[in-house]
Amino acid sequence: TGNADKFLKTDGTTASWNTVAASPNEGSYIIVTTTHSAVLGTRLLCDTTSAPFTLTLPITGLVAGEAISITDGVGNCATNNVTVTGGTNNIVSTAGTTGTTLLIDTDGAVVTLVWSGTAWRAIV
Repeated sequence: TGNADKFLKTDGTTASWNTVAASPNEGSYIIVTTTHSAVLGTRLLCDTTSAPFTLTLPITGLVAGEAISITDGVGNCATNNVTVTGGTNNIVSTAGTTGTTLLIDTDGAVVTLVWSGTAWRAIV
């Protein structure tokens, strides 16, 4: 017999019903206009019209393959930058540089950060 909204998982010996773990905000955009703490699975639309700000990436509860997408929603990041901080975790840029911060300073930028299990990896 089936079980609604569940999938059957087995280790080869026993089977159990499990729930698919999906990010609750996946697919929706959050409009950000000031310093913000990001959540796994979210897409952030940054409005830096008034001032630059910092986005802080999560440092606990990280799941390899989960992502956070950051978009310059008003085409103003060259004037008012978005600084992304990984806290104690490194961010590997598309240029291959590694550090705990990433500066988004290009108008219209779209950056997706994927947790690899050891660091955030930028995909443009």
